[in-house]
Formats: sequence, C-alpha cells, structure tokens
Amino acid sequence: MKRAKQSGTFSLQGRSLKQFPMELCKFTELEIGDNWWESYELSKLDLSNNEIPEIPEEIATQGLISHLNLASNKLTRLSNGLFQFECLKFLDVAHN
Repeated sequence: MKRAKQSGTFSLQGRSLKQFPMELCKFTELEIGDNWWESYELSKLDLSNNEIPEIPEEIATQGLISHLNLASNKLTRLSNGLFQFECLKFLDVAHN
C-alpha cells in the first residue's frame, strides 16, 4: 500500500483474490507518514487475472482512477460505481 500511495499505481494482478480488497475504497484516507506531499491519489488499478466476482459501489470514492484493469476475473455484472469516475480513460473487463 505504501508503494502505491507513493506512485498512484496499485497492482494486485494474478494473486488469486476471491473478493475485492475493500481497503482500496479508503485509499484516499491512507497516510504513509510525515511527508503527505509525497503521496498520490489512486489513478491506476490492476486487479486482472484473479477470481473477483463483483466490484463494490464504494470504489466510486476513488474518483481519480483513470486506468482500471479487471480482465480475467469472475465478474457477472458491472457496478454503477465503475461509471462514476470522472477521469476514466481505460477500462478492461474482458474474459469475465
């Protein structure tokens, strides 16, 4: 999480996750230390190649996500939260 907060990119690709990590919905609130100016909002999220069945509506709280890779999971529907990102430029939900 600390590395993701310092870069704005979080990758949990191919980790056999069976559910969405809810900590990501509170990423904005995460503090990594005294140097708050060195932290970034979550902009790129890669959860591809897992077994996640659904994405929670609360993901919309991370409004600056521009790149979201959810390919090769077990999604059966897309939550409305995925379509509330103002900056979303890339969304991959192939092979679900």
